[in-house]
Amino acid sequence: MSENLKSISKEQFIDRLTNAITSKKKETFDELTQIGVIWFGEEELANILNKELPLKLETSKIPILLKYMAGEKEYLNIVQSLLAEIIQVLNEENYELGEDFSYGEIDGVPSLWIKSCYLEKIKNIYDLSSWKQCEPYIKVLEKS
Repeated sequence: MSENLKSISKEQFIDRLTNAITSKKKETFDELTQIGVIWFGEEELANILNKELPLKLETSKIPILLKYMAGEKEYLNIVQSLLAEIIQVLNEENYELGEDFSYGEIDGVPSLWIKSCYLEKIKNIYDLSSWKQCEPYIKVLEKS
């Protein structure tokens, strides 16, 4: 273990995770998550990775986080799962597939198009960290 990783605060830990993602250093990310289990326990580490870290990242870095957490093979399944949850909520809120929103892929990555007039209302249904994880895969569909 690196000498400088022996005693740091939770905020410093999150900053280092953020840096590992933005600089695309998967080995550092993996080392930090292993250390995080020891320091914070599995439940708190999961909270850090799923709730706190996404809020620190630019939207464009969220796919890197998800790939690092899930692995390259499971990445698309995670994205599909996130979007499936949103679709379920949209259906429960009486939004119509094909009318208010649509589902498709961009370069093989699942995406959800939502009419711009509904975007803020739908966004407010979710807690900020959950929405942030989905944001790279949400596209604005302008009114026709």
